[in-house]
Amino acid sequence: QVFTVRDYCLLFLAYLFTGLSIALTGITVWFLQPTSAASRALCVAGFATGIFGITGVDLYGPHWFFRLHIIAEALFPAAYVHLALVFPSERLHRFRRIGIAVPYMIAGALAVAYELFLYHPTTYSFIHGLCMVYVGVAGAALLSSVLWEYWTTTSYLNRQRIRVICLGFLSGYGLPVILLFSSGITGGEV
Repeated sequence: QVFTVRDYCLLFLAYLFTGLSIALTGITVWFLQPTSAASRALCVAGFATGIFGITGVDLYGPHWFFRLHIIAEALFPAAYVHLALVFPSERLHRFRRIGIAVPYMIAGALAVAYELFLYHPTTYSFIHGLCMVYVGVAGAALLSSVLWEYWTTTSYLNRQRIRVICLGFLSGYGLPVILLFSSGITGGEV
């Protein structure tokens, strides 16, 4: 078969467009409210996820950004756990710093392990599986955070906002999170 311009666009532009869209969403929200803990967390999550998507194009060649891709893969779940801790409302008031630091320490350990075992296929695949499980845990944490807020808030306006957020989250991130988590726990069979 011939690899056409249409094939090229469907493959590479999808990664590029998705990555740029997610990164720009996080950056825009942060730009509009730079002092908000939730906007800072969304900026990190959007940027890390965007870098993951944009550098995904490079996986097919010439492989210049592969190391950046695996760092972003380890980092973006931590950013979504961070977002779950500060959005829709702040949590862990007393233990906020350590609560936010722990997901990033896990991501740092995964990123270092990724870099060290990059050319050891079995270990690399295991670490990749752990990252995918981490994506599932992060998605569940964010969804749980939003649902908890929905059930415990007394404000009608907050409930309406949360409904919109849940609709967007489930339609945009629900299926990818389930697929990545399933891939992680099955060793890449999904």
